[in-house]
Amino acid sequence: MAKLNSFLRILLAAVVLLALPSAFAQSTNNTTTLAQVRLYLKNNSPATDLRLTRSVAQNLLSIDLFAACHAAVPVVYNNGSTAWNLIVCTDPAWNRLMYGDYNDWVKTYGSWGSGNGQFRHPQGIDRDAYGKVYVADTGNNRIVVLQINWQVSGASTYNTNLSYVESIGSLSIPEDVAWDDNGTPTNTSDDYVWVTDTGNHRIIRYNRIAPGYYFGLTYGTYGSGTGQFRNPRSIAVGRTSGVNDNNIYVADAGNQRIVRLNDGASGITWVNSRAGNMVGYSSVATDWYGGVWVTDDFNHRIEKLDRYLNFLDSYGSYGMGQVYGLLNAPTDFSIYFSLEKISGVDTWVGHDATFLSESWGDNSGGVCYEMGTDVKSIGVDIQPCPPPPPPDGPLQKINRPQICPTYCTYFLTDYSKVTLTVHKLSDNSLIRTLFSNQTKAYGQYSEYWDGKNNQGTIVPYAQYYFKISANSLYAGSSLITKTSSSFWLKASEPPEPTKNIPTAYALLPNYPNPFNPQTLIKYHVPASSRVKISIFDLLGRQIRTLVDQPQEAGAYRVLWNGLNERGQEVESGIYFYHMEAGDFVATRKMTLLR
Repeated sequence: MAKLNSFLRILLAAVVLLALPSAFAQSTNNTTTLAQVRLYLKNNSPATDLRLTRSVAQNLLSIDLFAACHAAVPVVYNNGSTAWNLIVCTDPAWNRLMYGDYNDWVKTYGSWGSGNGQFRHPQGIDRDAYGKVYVADTGNNRIVVLQINWQVSGASTYNTNLSYVESIGSLSIPEDVAWDDNGTPTNTSDDYVWVTDTGNHRIIRYNRIAPGYYFGLTYGTYGSGTGQFRNPRSIAVGRTSGVNDNNIYVADAGNQRIVRLNDGASGITWVNSRAGNMVGYSSVATDWYGGVWVTDDFNHRIEKLDRYLNFLDSYGSYGMGQVYGLLNAPTDFSIYFSLEKISGVDTWVGHDATFLSESWGDNSGGVCYEMGTDVKSIGVDIQPCPPPPPPDGPLQKINRPQICPTYCTYFLTDYSKVTLTVHKLSDNSLIRTLFSNQTKAYGQYSEYWDGKNNQGTIVPYAQYYFKISANSLYAGSSLITKTSSSFWLKASEPPEPTKNIPTAYALLPNYPNPFNPQTLIKYHVPASSRVKISIFDLLGRQIRTLVDQPQEAGAYRVLWNGLNERGQEVESGIYFYHMEAGDFVATRKMTLLR
């Protein structure tokens, strides 16, 4: 038994590594949004990324742990000084649950049947803050409520077990269940249990009236419109700082969309949805900061959305074996939370640790990850220079340069602490710290630089670049650092003298041409007109609008920095700049060489 426990200790350290947030800092292989944890198994190199698979289980234990870990949930017990962690997963093929402590043991619960302690194809699973586990017993058309009975002896939780509490019946093929703390994580009297009543194409919110008695509020009918579902597969409750809020998210699989609902004073109402195309939305989960994580088993990937269902990031493609970034039909994505005593007070704590359930096989199964942040689409946006002060005479030069508005644009995929600096390209010296360790939410940003250094002096005409460093707000997260392309600081020049107002429309040659990374486009407007200057690629696709506004008569210039509308660098090649003003239309060619 000692040898078996030794193997189990190694194996469960892999299965439930999500219960060890401190381990991530020393054992992660950093990527963009997700970092796969290297599972330290006996006789394996620490540099090898591993899954928990049938082959791993057979090699270490000479058994199959389960036929399929369809969904998993972590549970924690904290007595004020020590925390013990458990993972519980559903095995629909073998009609039972598998649960275990990462230290030294694993057990099963349940068998085929419809009685207490029995299941028929259990699928979704969730838990509350105080040790109750809710299982979508799909084949028995019910939700089964279990209690984790923690038994701690010294450092061991081996005698911990599950026991039957009650069930919620009269459902049709319920595929998932979600616990809702109703905004009060340490008060269980007002909790809700959300269920996907998949066979009836609706969801139900239950609140417990008395032991064994639940009152259900239903929402939805069959269809593809607002307030309708087709085979909803998964459900999750939104979060604000870890606490459940009024957002409810449903993986409406038959309609290939994720639906956002609001559970407010007026009942359950539809907010919006995000449609996919040829997707298999198999699960939905939410993190501490309100991010929404969706598994797509058809395309073998994970998508991350913000709380409003705007896209943030995606991860994964089809593949098996110990190959980083490849997934095999992911069915569930579980995020680690715990109720811990901090200064003697029960406090809901969110972690960056997760567990992904895949199709179980010789080369795929379960993978542990840490959540992180990424900086995407970093770019430079230099706006047209402001008009200078009027000259002392009609033909005199102005010796008071003005810096054209310069912005660093970027996109964050998670809540982060961000530092933004400006550097000189020639020697990489630090010129300006625009801000340091500033907390920012996920989304798009545009940060202004006034062309001054840290001493408040306008810097000389030269090439510069922006540098962004970002850390996820989760403890122990890895630093992400990225830089923009280089750019020339551009100062404004005086307009052409008013006595030289153009007499005809003109679109002049850009300078320089070829260029890298920016070029100046000049044009003439003889009379007040609405002017539009656009950039097109060789296929005739519009990639950037530089000017689209009414302008007075005069000679103008506008700078293009080689970025598209999303702030991303375009590739080297031939481009066209096109002008429309009044009845005037003109197009010229230019070449970008990176």
